[in-house]
Amino acid sequence: MDLAAELARYGPAAAGRPLTLVEAEAYCRRLAATHYENFTVASWLLPRRLRQHFANVYAYCRWADDLADEPRAAAADWTAASGQRLARPEEREAALVLLD
Repeated sequence: MDLAAELARYGPAAAGRPLTLVEAEAYCRRLAATHYENFTVASWLLPRRLRQHFANVYAYCRWADDLADEPRAAAADWTAASGQRLARPEEREAALVLLD
């Protein structure tokens, strides 16, 4: 997953409308199916009614892991969304200092 591209498309500074539930669930399934083989293989063992829930949790964990691994991309997105997230310049600077 290219975190910078994903943040540009889905992050707080993304242009356009938020995803619908159907679109968000499709995104979670796609991320789970294409990121690593282990999750795809393990999901076959799950009851069908639980697969979407597990894909949702996997996508959340994948994003959390990638944000932790690539804090500069996350900081750039936070700065770009300063009106939504870090409104004051000193807050943005403090966030960037924490990432160094």
